[in-house]
Order: sequence, then structure tokens, then C-alpha cells
Amino acid sequence: MSTDTRDWMRTTAHPPQDTPVLIYDGDCSFCRRWVMRMRRVTGESIAYQPFQSAADQFPDIPLAQLQRAVHFIEPGGEISFGARAFLKPMRKDAGFGWLWLLYSAVPGLASVTERAYFLIAEHRPFFDRVMRWLWGRSDEPSSFLITRSIFLRALALVYLAAFLSLWPQVTALVGEDGILPARGYLRAAHDQLGASAYLMLPTLTWLNASDAALHGLCAAGVLCSAALLVGVAPGVMLACLWALYLSLCVAGQLFLRFQWDVLLLETGLLAIFFAPWVWRWRRGTEAPPSRGIRLLLWFLLFRLMFSSGMVKLLSGDPAWRNLTALHFHYETQPLTNPVAWWFFQAPMWFHEGTCLMVFAIELIVPFLIFTPRRMRMMGALVLIALQGMIILTGNYGFFNFLTMALCLLLIDDVYWRRISPTRWIRPFQRLDAPVREGRVKRMAVRVAFWILFPLALVQQVSLFAPSLEDLPVFDRAMRTASYFSAVNGYGLFAVMTTERLEIILEGSADGQTWRAYDFRWKVDNVDETPWYVAPDMPRVDWQLWFAALGDYRRNEWLLRLEEKLLRGDPAVLRFFTANPFPDRPPRYMRARLVDFRFTGWSEGWKTGRYWKSSEKGLYHPVLALPDRSDNDV
Repeated sequence: MSTDTRDWMRTTAHPPQDTPVLIYDGDCSFCRRWVMRMRRVTGESIAYQPFQSAADQFPDIPLAQLQRAVHFIEPGGEISFGARAFLKPMRKDAGFGWLWLLYSAVPGLASVTERAYFLIAEHRPFFDRVMRWLWGRSDEPSSFLITRSIFLRALALVYLAAFLSLWPQVTALVGEDGILPARGYLRAAHDQLGASAYLMLPTLTWLNASDAALHGLCAAGVLCSAALLVGVAPGVMLACLWALYLSLCVAGQLFLRFQWDVLLLETGLLAIFFAPWVWRWRRGTEAPPSRGIRLLLWFLLFRLMFSSGMVKLLSGDPAWRNLTALHFHYETQPLTNPVAWWFFQAPMWFHEGTCLMVFAIELIVPFLIFTPRRMRMMGALVLIALQGMIILTGNYGFFNFLTMALCLLLIDDVYWRRISPTRWIRPFQRLDAPVREGRVKRMAVRVAFWILFPLALVQQVSLFAPSLEDLPVFDRAMRTASYFSAVNGYGLFAVMTTERLEIILEGSADGQTWRAYDFRWKVDNVDETPWYVAPDMPRVDWQLWFAALGDYRRNEWLLRLEEKLLRGDPAVLRFFTANPFPDRPPRYMRARLVDFRFTGWSEGWKTGRYWKSSEKGLYHPVLALPDRSDNDV
């Protein structure tokens, strides 16, 4: 059918009196769906009529012309049709007015848009099926009130797990007599950096870095997490949680510099602006969440997943290139578990296939985040399934649970209503209530968006063009953002480790007989059974995995740990299952390097062991305290 519209009527002698009228095909489900969407934008400012009933009201417009395209008739009698009739009614809307501006201002765009419109109009049944496949059968608008409620409570649980995990470890790690005391670290930073240290190391422990203060920060984090979970002042609680965890991450030094720590901080910062700023969170009565901040959270998930795939390719690691990486992964990951042993026994074709699947999920599925409802839902389920598999076969603290929480943001309220109990959903039935955020919140959201979005975009693009971050226009802003972990780079296991080297700490009273200090979670001997520890995060166990990959001279914290064992420090002894020197501390310490491997099917069934090992020699020379006499206890 021709799309030539030169002979179409441009005015009518029977214009509507007061309200413009949009005329559409009432028998076309595709047309009805789009009219419903337009009605949500324009409200009562436009009357919508099917041509089947409106044809008599405008007898001078040929029926064949009404059947071919949407018509927009204004009180002055002017007729718009096709794409123009679709865009012009929305020209005054803040969210869609830019479409009309582009249509009317960009040379040639109107002609292209009209041709596209008539192509779709002539094949409406086909495009109706496509639309249903992409958006689903529901014509409800996408809303995220229920999603926000679920996400923020999931985030509260992640925060709770993070603080509860850190609390028992914090004084032994960075307390007054810890492995890396926060007080000494901050004092040295101030001596070197002066007043700028307060900006570069933002932490409440500048005020007090005592053991009591560190316990107080963890306790406050637990209380704020519980308050957020039950809906008390969510905006305030999220701001407090972010400040508390940032303070502990700065004071925690290398023990709190894992990717999930900065991911929690970046997510928590965005959640402050995503949450309702009310004192008592009553579901369904607050304003809808900001679309801009939701976009930033979606983009954060995209960056996390896509960057994780890209770093594997860009590293040039042969294990990823030849698809054998997962064969090593189950065995060499920092803290493994019994299910990983079973996966390790799978044939190589399984490892190659699942490795290829990981690449597909990390490099392709993230783009579904920005697609229509049904495709986005499929993407969310795939990403959640990947995180579930990682939880099943590994121990990565709260990392995968936090990633799952971000995935929940992709599921809009239409799906939650289908699967949730009516009693729980009932408070959200007032979704269309005309509630708006306060002026201060709206301004804060806009400022946060226009600061963080460009930086996040630059950070992602710099994955392919690293010099971009060094440009003067971005350098200072990116460095300042990094102080607060506001925008971070991500990407786990860029290079796959192909052997599992473990540091075994041993003490001796005479330099001849050695007794091992067995950690609670990392493997120390072949008789140990790997187990689940997530969402708990044993920080020393993890750091020892990294230390085994390098030189002891670059891991001074480990020498500090051994010094405390030589002194019998009770705080660090909590990291171990038992104290092999209960009467008096050892006189000497040594660290052996041992290569652990999973047993095979037959050996595992025969011996009941998960591990076999081989010696690699000493990690560092034997240590002793120079100031300790034989009479010291």
C-alpha cells in the first residue's frame, strides 16, 4: 500500500469544540495498546475515540484515510496523521516532549519517521505479536514500587550480613593491637598527606579508632540494617549504613578492599537516592522511585557483569581463551566447598561448555537489562541463575547475594503481583496516587544523577580506552569519586589461577618439632572437608590465598600476624580452630608453601578425602622474636 499522503485532508470543517481528539482503529489490538500508553502520558487533555464511532463526527474525512493511520484533530480543525499524530499530543510532556522536538527540528527525520510508521501500520498483526513477545501480555505500565521495597530489604540483609561478618574480626584485623592498626595507619597518612588525608581517607575513625569505636561502628551498622529492614526512615538509614561501611572499609585497609566491598558502597550510595525519604515507610503511599537512579543501578549491574566478561578476554589468559578456565576454577578458588569437588570431576567438554556459557551470560545477557519488560525479565533470571551457581560451588561472602539484589531491580511490579500473596501486595494498590517527592529530594536526585552517570560512563568506556580517565576533565573527578567508592571498576578472575598454593603457618618451641595453626575455613591439610561459609567473609583466609600468589616481602601483614602468634595474642588466635601452643607461645614461626589438588573419583571414594598435596618449600625463612628471652611466657 502506498504511503503517499499528499492527497490526504489537512483540515476538517467539523473540528472538536474544546478538547483535541485522537482517532484510532478500535478493532486493532496493536493500536489499542499504544493508545493506552499515550493516555497515561496525556491524561484527560486529549479525547481518544475509535474511528468506528468517530467517523460520523468527521464526515468530511474519508473512511479509508481513518482506517490507514492514527489522526489527531485539534479544535482549530488542523489534522495530523501518522507518526505526527502520535508525537504531537505528547509535545508538552517533560518525559516525551524531546521526541516531538527531534521530529520537528532535525532535517529529514520526519520523512524517515513517517515511512517507518506506515511500514508498521501496514503490518500491524505482525508487530502486535512482536510487542507482546517483548513486553508480555500485560498492558500495565512498568512501575517499581514493589520492586524498590523488595530490593531495599534485600540490601538491608546484605548490609546486615556484612556487618555481622566483620564484627568478630575487626579488632584482630585493625584494632589497637590488631594486625594492621587503624590508628597507626591514619596517623601515618596524616603525617604524609596533611589535611588532604581527611578527604582521601573519609572515615569516622578519624574521631576515634579504638577497639570500642570499631565495635560501635559494627553495632551501629547492625542496628541500622535492622531498622531499614522494617522500614524505619529508609533514606536516613541508608545514608548511615553507607557512611558506617565506608568508614570501616577505609580503616580496614587491604582487608576490606575486595570488589564486593566497593560494590556494596556504590550500591548503597545510589540506594540513598532510590529510597523514599520518609520517617515511616508505609508501602504504597510514597512517591515512585526515580527513573534516573534506577537507570544508574541498572547500569551498575551492567558494568559489573559486562566488565567481568571483558577482563577475561582482554587479559589474554590462555585458560579463558581455550575454555579450560572452569576446570581449574572449582579447585583453585580461594575458599571452595564440597559441591565444587563434584563439578571438578566433570568431563572437559562440560567445563568448556559451561565456560562458553559464562562468556555468553557476561557479555551478551547484560544488554537485556535495557530491553522491554519480558526480555529484561529473562535477563534477570539468567543472571540470578548464574549467581546461584556461583553460590552453590563457591564461597564469595555476600558478593553473589548483593548481585542478586541488583538483579531484582530488573523485575517490575507486574510480575511481583502475579507471584506474591494478595495480602502482601494490597498496600501497593495505590500505585497511581498522585504522590510526588519533595523539592529537596528531587534536586538531590538530579544532582546525583548528573554527577555519577557521566563518571560511570567514562569508567566503563575506559575499559577499552584506559587513557580516557587520565584526561584533565575527568581525572580529578574520578579520583575524588574513588575516595568514596562512588564509581568503581569491576571484573573478577581476569587471569585464572591453575594451581592452588596454600600457606601453612607452623610454630615450634625448639626449632625441630613443628605444629600447624589450622585456620577455620581455608584448607590446611588433606584431611579437611571444604564447607560453606558465605555470606560470612573470613578476611584473613582470603588474604592468605592472595599472599600465596606473591612474595612475603609484599605481604607485611602476614609477618605481623606471625609476630602476634609468637607473642600469643589472644585476638588473632580466634582465626584458628585451636591453639597448638596452649601453655606458652612458640619460639619460632615458619610458613610452608603447599600445593593442594582435588582427588579424582577413585581416590576420593577410596580414601574419603577431597585433597591431595605436595610440598613446595618454605614461603619465607624461619622467624623469631629478637626481644624474647627463654623466660618469656
